[in-house]
Amino acid sequence: MATSISLVLSCRHRLQVAACIFFLSSALVVPRANSAPKLAAQFGVVTLGTLNNPGSSAVVRRVNSLGEAVGGFKNGNRRQSSAAFIISLAGGLDEITDQQNTDFSALYGINDTGEVAGAINGPTSILPFRAIRHTNFADLPLLNQDTGGAAYGINEKGEVVGFSSGTDGVRAVWWTRKGDVTALPSLSGFTTTKAVAINKEGDIVGYAGEANKVAVLWPNKGSIISLDNLLTYTSSQAESISDSGDIVGYATAFDEKAVRLRAVLWPVGSNTPRDLGTLPGGSTSRARDVDTNGVVVGTSDSNVGNRAFIWTAETGIRDLNSLSTNPAIILIDALSINKQGTILAIGISTSDLPSGDSKDVEEHELPRQIVLLTPLN
Repeated sequence: MATSISLVLSCRHRLQVAACIFFLSSALVVPRANSAPKLAAQFGVVTLGTLNNPGSSAVVRRVNSLGEAVGGFKNGNRRQSSAAFIISLAGGLDEITDQQNTDFSALYGINDTGEVAGAINGPTSILPFRAIRHTNFADLPLLNQDTGGAAYGINEKGEVVGFSSGTDGVRAVWWTRKGDVTALPSLSGFTTTKAVAINKEGDIVGYAGEANKVAVLWPNKGSIISLDNLLTYTSSQAESISDSGDIVGYATAFDEKAVRLRAVLWPVGSNTPRDLGTLPGGSTSRARDVDTNGVVVGTSDSNVGNRAFIWTAETGIRDLNSLSTNPAIILIDALSINKQGTILAIGISTSDLPSGDSKDVEEHELPRQIVLLTPLN
């Protein structure tokens, strides 16, 4: 049975940022071979829960191989607080926090052993933590004299990545399984670096900068490498790295009247991006995640509104709705893909659309469905 969630999320990063960052650079990692992906003919659709507070912003981020998804939501029982959560068919909805009266907490990463990483508002700033479902909530330490930070990614070894912030700036960091924190090398000329994802090999991706970002890679937690951007685009950000070493994210162009995003793939062993395009009629797309076979998921606008997409080198970009067995749910964003090819997505029920109109559904203040799409062959 689907879980109903009243969600109003207010993420207030109360961080003091200063500038003092140094840099290192190195060659790219040795390529690891990818196998050719076989795209499923169809995906079965299961609803995990409903974000039923119209107009609220959701934090729903990752899914592991057990079908457990993580994020954060606003409690609906008059408490002015939010709670990090794990949601799955088998376990239902669990809040993961040690401070039930905090005004913000969210989970951003989960591994296949059920360990999670996230952030929670403390007395003066947002703070990183790691936990295991039901047990062992643990604050993660910051760099010396820093006052805030967040944990964004976790791998199968329990290594966590994120950032630590204080008078020395915003610095990308990683935490060992024991919880020891280490600063990652920074990029010259930038006052901010953040690490957002780590694979089982210990390769880390993230970005440097604030307004104009540069996607970066730390191979095996080592020297920093800046990833090339698409031509005519001025900013880029890495969102995820697979265990095979493929990196996905997006490039940004600041036009006179609009900001355009374009989904990109940096193949293993290369810092040259591949433009993944958009769905028909679209001008903006964003890659969220990539699996070990090079299958990419994300979101794109189109001639019928925002839609979740799936991409492979063989098929190119495709509307994920065309592969869904449940046309009653319009899939607008694909957030994560696990080792089995199961996809975590956000959708809108056609029954909630005014007059049955399916165009521009992302602009309507409608309940959203948290769904899992499982390949049927």
